[in-house]
Amino acid sequence: MVRIIFAVIVLIHGLIHLMGFVNQWNIKKISQFTGVTLFPVSESLSKILGIVWLITALLFVIAATGFSFGKDWWSVIGIVAIIISQLLIIIYWKDAKAGTIANSIIFITAIAAFGIYSFDKKINENVELMFSKLTNVDKRIVTKEMVSVLPPIVQKFMERSGIIGRPFVNSVRLKQKAIMRAKPDGNWMDVEAVQYFRVNEPAFVYKIKVNAAPSLIMTGMDKYESGNGNMLIKMMGLYTIGDSKGEEINRGTLIRFHSETLWFPSAVFSDYLKWEEIDEHTAKGTMTYSGITESAIFTFTNEGDVKKIEAERYGEFDGKYSKEKWCVINTSYKEFDGIRIGNNCEVTWGLKEGDFTWLKLEIKDIEYNKPFIYHE
Repeated sequence: MVRIIFAVIVLIHGLIHLMGFVNQWNIKKISQFTGVTLFPVSESLSKILGIVWLITALLFVIAATGFSFGKDWWSVIGIVAIIISQLLIIIYWKDAKAGTIANSIIFITAIAAFGIYSFDKKINENVELMFSKLTNVDKRIVTKEMVSVLPPIVQKFMERSGIIGRPFVNSVRLKQKAIMRAKPDGNWMDVEAVQYFRVNEPAFVYKIKVNAAPSLIMTGMDKYESGNGNMLIKMMGLYTIGDSKGEEINRGTLIRFHSETLWFPSAVFSDYLKWEEIDEHTAKGTMTYSGITESAIFTFTNEGDVKKIEAERYGEFDGKYSKEKWCVINTSYKEFDGIRIGNNCEVTWGLKEGDFTWLKLEIKDIEYNKPFIYHE
């Protein structure tokens, strides 16, 4: 409803600019428009300003249309329209000063949208760069003979996943919907996310949009490449809330990548992963990359689905990093392109003061080895 109201405001504000064109070109005299200007205007200049009123009206209509259809470029058109509109309002201040209010409302929204658009563009550039480095594509097919060298429960997982007989996965794109909260007693916030993976040289880019409050959006990029992690969060794509880097982030994002490889099961054969049997339902996975080694415990159901992933992982709590218990529990499973994975999960920190479930996510779509369009 808020979006509809805003689109209508932009549209009506744009159409009002037609009054300036109609009046300056003497198509029809509008009583509310006296034509009084801040400085003397010749007849020829008056005609030119009339055309500018018309162009501004068209720009606002285009911006309103783009906004209605969710096009990122609407903010650029809107900002240009506002600048021209405000110059006209200053010239015709006596008649048009009320338009400053509408311009202010539209400007604030357009600047925020432009910030999100610009940050999103930066993330897309990171995705494109990551995939430009996708070399040594593995064209093998997963076979039973390959699987037979794995611990029995991991073999069962591979069979259950449906990956046997399919090509190795080299690149992945998945879309998520989720809810998250920043603290145990915090409000749940709606989340939309797109994540890209490169498998042979482990890397991911995670693009997230969080509806922190009505008309207040946090955008973020979680990145892992060349053994380095970076978590960048901005308010409305403009103000940096967090830009986390360093040893703890590197180790944390490595564990995250390791746990998420089970969304593309052929990754279990990667040189940087090692598997050890613990018991008939549990295996230890260890990832070593770029001089860092971390392990996680994977628990499977009798059928071979991934039930739980546990690790000691660095997290930031009260402004300080500490290694705490970290757990992912799958609550449902689904096939995507013939491959069965956990599509719903809950992520929980085991803190001294109690368990803190901070994220509940659902994978809505996942694609393997596709020529991805990065600009979502």
